Amino acid sequence: MRAALAVADPTGTELALFSARFEAARFGIEQDRVLSDARRFLALRTRPEVQAAIQSALTGEETTPVDELWAWLERRDAAR
Repeated sequence: MRAALAVADPTGTELALFSARFEAARFGIEQDRVLSDARRFLALRTRPEVQAAIQSALTGEETTPVDELWAWLERRDAAR
């Protein structure tokens, strides 16, 4: 996760935030939340389908509701 964050955000800001939050989190649900937030950040930065949805929303085109997109990403990540 850290390597992916370093590539997605060359400034290192997201990596520093992730590291601090992950190290402060207790095992289990708290760490799962930190990892989920990082996955969402990476999805916003790197997934072409997310970029296309953002572009469509900015131009006023009809898009898939964001809840459906997050649900799809979570199901796909859980299947890995």
